[in-house]
Amino acid sequence: MIEKFFCEIRAASDQSALEAKFAAAMKSLHVGTYNYGAGRMVAGEGPTVERFWTNMDPAWLQRYVERGYQRTDRLVTAGLVRVTPFFFEDVFCTPPLLPEQQEMETMFPFKKGIVVPMHSPFGRFGMVSAATTLPAHLWEQTKFSVMASISLVALLAHQRSEELAAQELAADAPLSERELETLRWSAYGKTSEEIALILGITERTVRKHVGSAMAKLDVKTRVQAVAKAIAAGLLKI
Repeated sequence: MIEKFFCEIRAASDQSALEAKFAAAMKSLHVGTYNYGAGRMVAGEGPTVERFWTNMDPAWLQRYVERGYQRTDRLVTAGLVRVTPFFFEDVFCTPPLLPEQQEMETMFPFKKGIVVPMHSPFGRFGMVSAATTLPAHLWEQTKFSVMASISLVALLAHQRSEELAAQELAADAPLSERELETLRWSAYGKTSEEIALILGITERTVRKHVGSAMAKLDVKTRVQAVAKAIAAGLLKI
């Protein structure tokens, strides 16, 4: 049954349709509560979330935000540094170190589940947490196969969500040919001085085009601009 969701997720035409397919797939895998977040790591600031889907109880979500639990949530912290899926139990098996963590985990209504971290080049990331509704004995018997299925759904949904976001950006902020040229040579590791010589323009003009591309793509660095342009299909390397 889960196979049909793979095709539907890949074929989703917008974020709303994708979220609906993702939610249906999670339900079929006995996930009671899920969260999906995607964004990028910003130097000196940490993770910036650009998209967030959840079916979490609004009252708990409100308390989570008001109390600032996201800053010390051990599942989130682990997901930002790990590269493979893990169980809630892998984190909760050791006692929390901070009072805020103790407070959150005492009230946290979900003890069994899976976190799927997803890391892309240039600081892009995604993360899915999924709390299971399976009884304890069934969870222990099936949790590794459930992890595999949830991980695949998470990866497919995240990839499609990133593609759709990049396509929306490309439609809203088309880059000029010169902006694309300077980003393309930047992707090959060329400096502004080298790009100026290649294109027969001044170094100042190169920086102007790169800066304009960064503004259109809503990023802060040249590397992020290259990554976003590639993801949007604007730049072929």
